[in-house]
Amino acid sequence: MLIPFLAGCTAAPSTATPQRTTRVHVDQINRLNTLSELEDGSAAVIIGQAMSQTATTMRGFPITITTVQVTTVVHGSYPRKSAEIYQLGTATTASEETAAMLKTGHSYLIYISIEKDTDGGPDRTVITGGDGVYEWRDNDYHYVGGPDSRLPQTIASSAVSSRTAAAFS
Repeated sequence: MLIPFLAGCTAAPSTATPQRTTRVHVDQINRLNTLSELEDGSAAVIIGQAMSQTATTMRGFPITITTVQVTTVVHGSYPRKSAEIYQLGTATTASEETAAMLKTGHSYLIYISIEKDTDGGPDRTVITGGDGVYEWRDNDYHYVGGPDSRLPQTIASSAVSSRTAAAFS
């Protein structure tokens, strides 16, 4: 595994295209097929708004770190008010196999996992399975994860709201 903080994934940078967009190909992804599987594989499910981003590299791979202000914990435990979500790629480096880059100012339902750094660095928060993310728009959550997913394309906001209310009652 080339990038230990992306569970179930290996990746290799490829060459730049004429549009100056670099592609990152992910060789292995642990695709989850149901929301139950996605939830079981997550430390928490959060709702939050992407506030800021930093593009960097780690071990030679392009990485985007998005700070998300956590507004609600739907499932599991996440005690912090913000999360730094690590994603493979940047605004100019596409990876069609994983979730779309989170966009600042947008709100999301995010299934997160905490990845241990094998080199003794800090633990990182990542999107479970590389594709466990839904963007809030048109009063529902719409899937923006990777291709060929069997996950639902839309989650009704009422389903999330009732679940959240039940979890905190």
